[in-house]
Amino acid sequence: MRKSATPGRRRWLVGIALVAGGVICVMVGLRIFGVDVLAERTPRSDEAADRARDGTAAATRTEDTESPVLETDGQRIRAILGQLANADRAPGVDPVLISKLGAIGGPDVVIALLKMLSGELTLELRYAVVVSWPKDSLDAAEAAIPDANPKARASLVEILGRSRDVRFAPTVVHVSRESKDNGVLRKTIGALGKFGDRASEQRLIEISVSRPEYIEAVEHSFRGVRNGGTLDSLCSRWESWGATGRSSIFFASTKLPALSSVLEGLAIQSLSDPELQVRTAAALALGRPAQSHAVAAIDDYLRAANSSQDRLAGVQALSRIGTAKAAVVGLRVLESHPEDKALASFRNALKGRVGRE
Repeated sequence: MRKSATPGRRRWLVGIALVAGGVICVMVGLRIFGVDVLAERTPRSDEAADRARDGTAAATRTEDTESPVLETDGQRIRAILGQLANADRAPGVDPVLISKLGAIGGPDVVIALLKMLSGELTLELRYAVVVSWPKDSLDAAEAAIPDANPKARASLVEILGRSRDVRFAPTVVHVSRESKDNGVLRKTIGALGKFGDRASEQRLIEISVSRPEYIEAVEHSFRGVRNGGTLDSLCSRWESWGATGRSSIFFASTKLPALSSVLEGLAIQSLSDPELQVRTAAALALGRPAQSHAVAAIDDYLRAANSSQDRLAGVQALSRIGTAKAAVVGLRVLESHPEDKALASFRNALKGRVGRE
């Protein structure tokens, strides 16, 4: 007859059983959540696990192109193009890959990007190619224009326009005269606005006169002008421009270091324009640091304001001017319209200016 276990031995056996049971429960739990602790670990599985911890599948795809194994640009380009060939599997990563191509640069990249532009790209991917075009390959974009199909030609013109390099203005002017395609002509209009040279300005005026159906596109292009002389020249035809053109000129003026006397006079005059977009653009154009002589005109504008958009533009302009006098006028408007929540964000900035002069 076997002797019964001593109390100490029974406690020891129970402890072993509890530990074993805990291990089994953990293993079962891990299997439920997809982790097989008994599976053979291989370098490939370790890598997959590491990647799963490090980020999403899309991030993993783009990281692959930066692997130290891909030592040459050619290898990296082929790797990226291989991933782009499977765009239907991970469309969200395509703009990232295109951006990586542009960052590599070089003749092979230019060929690859031109091939993309010639194909049927979504608007998102076409824009990705445009903004990723290598900055040192603008000459290649210009050279490709004559033989490109309309969609590619429009994108190439946009690339040149984004550069703001006036060396390419004659080419874009020529394309605007020769092209019969609506999409191409619209892109040339936008590009001409960004160049801001006299020839581009004259061509825009010609288009506005000879092709009135494009007048709004021409007027909108004024927003891209960064040349004060060009803006003053456009102002000489002030009565020819509609609300879009006038507001676009005022918008462009905010990007210049100073407001010319011509533009300042038109801005003050336009504070009473019947078009809301012109009035608000004029107010913002006058809102420049220490431009205290504009405070009185903006004060009159705000006293006559009958819309929250007018009040917001006026107070924003006063905040930019930043003088104590401007702050007093701005705070008066805030106190008169406590219901206008959009104005509240300027309160602290305006209060900080009071009494500083």
